[in-house]
Amino acid sequence: MARSGGYVGRGAALARRDWPGLAWLYLSNLVLAALASTALSAEFGSVLNTSLEAQRLARGFDAAVFLDLLLRPEVTPRLLAPASLFFAIAFALVTLFLTPGIVQGFLSGEHLRMGAFFQACGRWYGRFFWFAVLTLPVFGIVLGVLRLARDALLSWAEKSPEPRLYFYVGLGTLLVMWVAAVVLRLWFDLTQFALVHSGRFWRSIATGIRLLRQGCFRLLWIYCSISLLGWLGLAAGLWLWVKLPPERVGLAFLLGQAILIVWLGTRYWQRAAEALWFREHAPALLPAAAVPVPMEPAPGPLPASPATPQ
Repeated sequence: MARSGGYVGRGAALARRDWPGLAWLYLSNLVLAALASTALSAEFGSVLNTSLEAQRLARGFDAAVFLDLLLRPEVTPRLLAPASLFFAIAFALVTLFLTPGIVQGFLSGEHLRMGAFFQACGRWYGRFFWFAVLTLPVFGIVLGVLRLARDALLSWAEKSPEPRLYFYVGLGTLLVMWVAAVVLRLWFDLTQFALVHSGRFWRSIATGIRLLRQGCFRLLWIYCSISLLGWLGLAAGLWLWVKLPPERVGLAFLLGQAILIVWLGTRYWQRAAEALWFREHAPALLPAAAVPVPMEPAPGPLPASPATPQ
């Protein structure tokens, strides 16, 4: 069962066992999306609620009507950008809060109840937050350097007399950047597992690097195989969504939510498969839950009371 296919299959079973974590992710996304849409609804509703052209958007999508809506002086879409950014950051923080409970469930041998799940979320949230803040400049520097190298190579290829060289260089450099981003993501996941497993912040970062070097190709295959299945599910969902009649708004909404669940479930499945690999390749780490507790000395016999003088 140490093969990649075994991890993928058992990861699906583990994700199915701990499905409440995925449910919390989906519900938090749904609530925040509903709150974010209220500002958009109020902005567009002030014009569309009194216009007959609203039917051309309610029963389908008319590009001309939509562009005319954006050009109206009463509508200012740029003012909605701060609200959208706020709810996007809020969803990232909520996801970061739920991640420790999800990781704790994947690393444990049994399904966590709701109390234990949120206890793990609160216990490790601070360390997960600071680790995420620490990794932001690392991701930015690595991908930024690769972006500069890509631009330089594209500039060189553009001057080449070979017309296809520009296409090949662009495709190859994009592939290198994508692999680098996936490797960084794997290190991020492994460090989070080690943090919950051992409870040591800086040592967990080093442990994540060591485990990534140990199983980089195996983890890449696990990640990419699940990603491929997720992309196929996304493509199938979008194909069905495009085929729906414009007036089936309710059905389009349900299909859109199904696509969202598939996308969230793909990432959830990847974490579960990676957690199984981690459990089998980090046996020497001391679990944080197994910190030894000093034993109290057993009470000795009570001294005999002196006899009462007669």
